[in-house]
Amino acid sequence: MRFLRAGGLLAIMVMIMLAGCSAAPNGTRPTGGSSTPAPTSSAAIPADGVSLAELGFQNGPSDRVSLPRDVSFVTSADQPNAVTLVIDRPSGAAVATYLRRSLPPAGFTIDSDLGTTLTFSGFGWAGSFTGSADSSALVLRPA
Repeated sequence: MRFLRAGGLLAIMVMIMLAGCSAAPNGTRPTGGSSTPAPTSSAAIPADGVSLAELGFQNGPSDRVSLPRDVSFVTSADQPNAVTLVIDRPSGAAVATYLRRSLPPAGFTIDSDLGTTLTFSGFGWAGSFTGSADSSALVLRPA
């Protein structure tokens, strides 16, 4: 079981490396400004959600992408060319369910939905999410 968890975490870390991000530990407020203008109007965030902007992210459509309010992430990166989070709570299935419900009203199109793996796009950004019971990752990149 421990081997399977390590394998899942390794897969997520490889995904982050492929995104070309450097990570900042959870709790560290991202610094720097966005080279991509943010949308001028904010989307309605569900009552059980929190926007990436509220979590301190400054790049990407951070006022429109939200996660469950009880989200906990292990590491993150907030850069003009990529926004990445490695999430350890809630489960990947719970985050995927939340994203299915919250992304379309926020103006995003879900391009692919394969259970706990989603791709979506909107506002000049492409997003991907993949999850498991133990951890998951969300990556946003300019389209």
